[in-house]
Amino acid sequence: MNMNDNDASSAAGSVEAGGGDEAVGVIDESGQFSVSTVDSVRPVGIKQQAARDERRTLGKRETRVIWILRLCVALTFVIMALSTSLGAYYYILDTETAKFEDEFELQSDQILTAFNVAVERKMAAVEALSSAYTIHALHSGSTFPNVTLPYFEYEGSIARIAGQNVMAFYMPLVNDSTKAGWLEYAKSESGEILRSIENAEIERSKQDAKFGLETRKVDVPDVLLDDAFVPNYIWGPNNDGFSVEPYLPIWQSTPLLPREAHFINLDLTMAAYAKGSLDAVLQHGTASLDVMSRLDDTTKNDNRADEEQSAYNLLIQFGQYRHSLESYAKDPITSLSVPVFDTFGDDKSVVGAIFTTMYWRLFFAGVFSDSVRGLLCVLENTQGQQATYVINGPNATFVAEGDHHSSQYDNMFKEIDLVDFFKGSSSPETRTFSAIDLDARFIDYKLRVYPTDEFKELYVTGEAKEDAIAIGSTFIIAFLVFIVYDCCVERRQRIVLDRAVKSTALVSTLFPENVRERVINDDEARGKGKSRQIAFRATNISGNQMIGGPPIAEKFAATTVFFADLAGFTKWSSTREPEQVFQLLEGMFKAFDAAALRRGVFKVETIGDCYMAVTGLPHPQADHAVRMAKFASDCLDKIAQIVGDLTENLGDDTSKLTLRIGMHSGGVTGGVLRGDKSRFQLFGDTVNTASRMESTGTPGRIQVSQATADYLILAGRGKWLTPREDKVFAKGKGEMQTYWINTDTRSTTSDQSRSSYAQADADAKSST
Repeated sequence: MNMNDNDASSAAGSVEAGGGDEAVGVIDESGQFSVSTVDSVRPVGIKQQAARDERRTLGKRETRVIWILRLCVALTFVIMALSTSLGAYYYILDTETAKFEDEFELQSDQILTAFNVAVERKMAAVEALSSAYTIHALHSGSTFPNVTLPYFEYEGSIARIAGQNVMAFYMPLVNDSTKAGWLEYAKSESGEILRSIENAEIERSKQDAKFGLETRKVDVPDVLLDDAFVPNYIWGPNNDGFSVEPYLPIWQSTPLLPREAHFINLDLTMAAYAKGSLDAVLQHGTASLDVMSRLDDTTKNDNRADEEQSAYNLLIQFGQYRHSLESYAKDPITSLSVPVFDTFGDDKSVVGAIFTTMYWRLFFAGVFSDSVRGLLCVLENTQGQQATYVINGPNATFVAEGDHHSSQYDNMFKEIDLVDFFKGSSSPETRTFSAIDLDARFIDYKLRVYPTDEFKELYVTGEAKEDAIAIGSTFIIAFLVFIVYDCCVERRQRIVLDRAVKSTALVSTLFPENVRERVINDDEARGKGKSRQIAFRATNISGNQMIGGPPIAEKFAATTVFFADLAGFTKWSSTREPEQVFQLLEGMFKAFDAAALRRGVFKVETIGDCYMAVTGLPHPQADHAVRMAKFASDCLDKIAQIVGDLTENLGDDTSKLTLRIGMHSGGVTGGVLRGDKSRFQLFGDTVNTASRMESTGTPGRIQVSQATADYLILAGRGKWLTPREDKVFAKGKGEMQTYWINTDTRSTTSDQSRSSYAQADADAKSST
């Protein structure tokens, strides 16, 4: 026999009475079984709908005016937050933007001024070296081109470092008529050049030692090696070794190179990278700049051959930048050529030239402190070349060739023309008697200064946004506080409402409608509203305040009472820790509660390991006995599963624990027993008899009385019953015929179960 939810029929549907009422079996006071009609069992859905209707009725707290006021408050907060935040944002942004523009004007002017000062400093250093040759010739009576400046290793080094130049060459003007005399003179003065070279090497070593630096050993490239220290001819770069007039052969240079690498008598008028500026010197007697080039780049400068690049690389390794070669390797350089005159009078003539090279980066270095960053300098010449530098504090860094400023600053820049600015800023404070003009006829340079985002961020700091957010956040926080307060008030009202609704629903579940209404009306009459409903909660609710009114009780004519006791629990628990005992009980009662909820069974209480439940209340249930029988079967299944799962943790004897279940059907009195910790209680002979059914039963079986058996038979469940062979003696009842409910719900183990029940009957007989 399978005791499941799919049985063909139930007691509620087995007997019908006229008028649509259902027939329910009842045991009267004389113990006779009869059939009577009751109101149809109220569907659960109707109760739920009633609770929802009551919630809607009680929940109409907020009026349309309150919601309009809430909306007005919210809109006021939003408008104030937006207007104040946006006003602060644009005011601060405008202030910072004006500060940014003013600072750019100031800092860009400072860069342009510093650039001009650097040009003047370089020009002055080279002019001083040029004047030194003129003065020496006039003082010694020497005739150009046969002039050699003594101690050039010192004089040239001073001019080179003061002007921040990479190198400097002195080149006398030689033509075909003076060429032979010059070559003979160069041979005769080679000793002075050698002395300068040796002395320069000594001074370099001393200087490195002074600053704690290691003197680097420099290997001369093969392309520059030459056995002839002073060749007996004037030679041009990248040709067969000969040049044509006018000649500007290198004679003295700084820094001085080793003897085997010296390129005396190299005619730079044949070098394309120097020809333009040297032609301006010879033709106009003015100083002139040349194009930009890079020492590491031969692919983009067809005029720079391997020999020339090797020479530049070698020169820088002997100059003041010899210990920072890598930082200058990719920087653009430009040559500056300055004429040397035979005298200082108005009738002076060009008799030679000073040729220097310089890094543009050094023009911008050291202008600012670390606080100024992100200014972009774009250098452009009339030959179409461009180079971009960025200034961060005292350091200037070459970015790349070309113009790399951001397009958003196209209309925000400061610009100067180098030659015009140089001429316009000249004054007795900055120019000497022998000052030489800078000529723009061959090439001119322009410098433009742009801001960058990094520079802008120094002044447009984002404080406008932060302040606006802070102001807006203040309003938002205030609004949120208002919302939280409003929600708390509403939540408090909802809690009160929910409690009232839940209490009403609980009363509806526990008692018939007429009893519920009587309780509520009685409380309202005493001015306590619906708080009386709380008294119907099962436990832990003080009811002292309710004592004094009429008793809250009801008679229920057709119920089935259930008792279950855990056989062997007392002995088992005496050897267990409290935590282990409660682990078992909590697991068992939780499973029973879930089964009760599913079956529509009302849990009354638990006492120790005893579980008491009832069906047929608070609303009549025509199938109360069937429901309870199924519930009892569920409990046996649940306890078997629970003790099986806990055996490993709680000990092997845990598996021997099982339920002893008893059931009896009949009328009961139920109500709220008021006092400290009010609770719902059942009273009557039915309760006592159900308890006797449990106490006289057998572990692992369900014993029911004749009354319960009659209900099951009426419901068509007679096949569930097996008469107990012996009679049961119950106090106050005498001998009673009882029945076992066959609880086997697993067909594969039915034979084993029947065997167990037979053994249990034999045990019961022997105990009797």
